[in-house]
Amino acid sequence: MDRRFNLKAEAEVLGAVIKENKLIHEIYDFLLPEDFYDKKNKLIYTSIRNLQESSSPITVVTLTEALKDNLAEAGGISYLSEIIATSLSGEHIKTYSEIIKDKANLRRFISCSNNATKEAHDGNKPIGEIISDFENTINLIKAGGKKHSGDLKEGIDSFLGDMEAIRKGEKALSSISSGFKTLDQILGGFERQELMIIAGRPSMGKSAVSMNLALATAIRGKSKVAYFSIEMSKKQCFQRIAAALCKISMNKIKRSNLNEEEFLKVKNTIEKLSTYNFKLYDSVVYLEDIKSECYRLKESEGLDVVFIDYLQIIGLQTSFSNRNLEVANISSQLKRMAKELDITVICLSQINRATETRVDKRPILADLRDSGAIEQDADTVMFVYRHAYYEPEEGKEDEMELLIAKARQGETGTIPMKWSGTYQKIEEK
Repeated sequence: MDRRFNLKAEAEVLGAVIKENKLIHEIYDFLLPEDFYDKKNKLIYTSIRNLQESSSPITVVTLTEALKDNLAEAGGISYLSEIIATSLSGEHIKTYSEIIKDKANLRRFISCSNNATKEAHDGNKPIGEIISDFENTINLIKAGGKKHSGDLKEGIDSFLGDMEAIRKGEKALSSISSGFKTLDQILGGFERQELMIIAGRPSMGKSAVSMNLALATAIRGKSKVAYFSIEMSKKQCFQRIAAALCKISMNKIKRSNLNEEEFLKVKNTIEKLSTYNFKLYDSVVYLEDIKSECYRLKESEGLDVVFIDYLQIIGLQTSFSNRNLEVANISSQLKRMAKELDITVICLSQINRATETRVDKRPILADLRDSGAIEQDADTVMFVYRHAYYEPEEGKEDEMELLIAKARQGETGTIPMKWSGTYQKIEEK
């Protein structure tokens, strides 16, 4: 038996819909004509959808008229009569539809694999591009079975149902705790399906802020976090983590200048990291690879929040004519990934030097570097600002401000934080 198709399932679905027209609503968004293997069935299903779209009844007579010149190729009136006569109850139409979709995806996977193998043997295409095309096709196959609905009543029922369940304590909020009370109060936590940008000048502390947030989200918020460090090695990240969590000077940790008590504290803290839902990557530099790993994590272990440090050094295996287009492509893909995986994506970004020319050095949205698309795609933009960065002699070395400049689902405002450069740590005041 050929596992690539199931003609019985195809005939059952078509016959059931012709017998009971209302069943088309259950499969219309799920099954596409190209999901059918048999050409006869593909032609018939295409005509069924056309009749549905024109609000016409679906019968042997209307199908015969709709098929017109393709009637013979679709098996003729005899085949239409046969699938109606042999079709059982429409009770199992969803099950049969899932069989058809699974077989279609199997054929797509086989075709995709064969194409990738052929291109690899031909040697006319860079291997990175072949892998990227393969992964994109696989992601499309995964998303192919999603049902899309614009029905207001369905959306309203879901919205009010969730609100009522949360109000009664029967369901938790969908937002993710950042582990910082004030930030959660202003933003309402990290929202799923959103892209958040954390931006600042070099050495302002944005990497430390993102690492502190990632750890707090995983440890205090008990969420599943993946951190992609493109700029720093895993060793450098561990040094920062140890300094922040143990409150031991970064310089002492970097030089391993620790007494026995301090060493044991660092050892226990770093070893305990593996017990949290926290993943740390330092060798993934291409966006395509970041996305692939996130899709894998979501499917195999679950995933809530992704941190990426930082946007301007993310690599792409596809070239663009200018930097603005490249950055715009990266930000739009990150936003799309957040929606598809139902996660929060938090990406660091540099800002331009415009702040240096102003009296008030606090960044504004126009300072985001390389592309206006970053501001457009981001649901939340948070700037990291330290006055002591510009005026170190004024004795405000421990002061930091998190400036919420854009919040699509929350409030804008300023959050004062306590900063320790010695420990690379932020704390609420």
